[in-house]
Amino acid sequence: MNDPPRTHSASEDVLRMLAVGHLDPDSPAWAAVAAHAPSPDPKLRTIARLGALVATNASDASFAAIVDDAIGAGVTVDDLVGTLLCLAPVIGSARVVSAAPAMATAFGLDVELLLEGKDQQQPISP
Repeated sequence: MNDPPRTHSASEDVLRMLAVGHLDPDSPAWAAVAAHAPSPDPKLRTIARLGALVATNASDASFAAIVDDAIGAGVTVDDLVGTLLCLAPVIGSARVVSAAPAMATAFGLDVELLLEGKDQQQPISP
């Protein structure tokens, strides 16, 4: 008895094409595929973009631009901290620590006061 052929979703087809190098992000086909591909909700999309910026050691200006989108999508400081803590074991704590000031500043937190010793908050001890 033969099983009926399995149908594939558009997302599975795109993943296959990416896996074998048949879909170049610089090609016109990429835009066409991206226009019809399912997209995560805005909050998840911006968290993923923030994670990518941390992983690639992006500039402060890049963080500032994405954080505006993240705030608009409902990303909170709690979401940001959770993302950073999830990334650390994968990309290394040095990348996370180097990105944290830019992300905190972009979220409107005054990092300079803490760096200058004028913030009265005590460090969290384990």
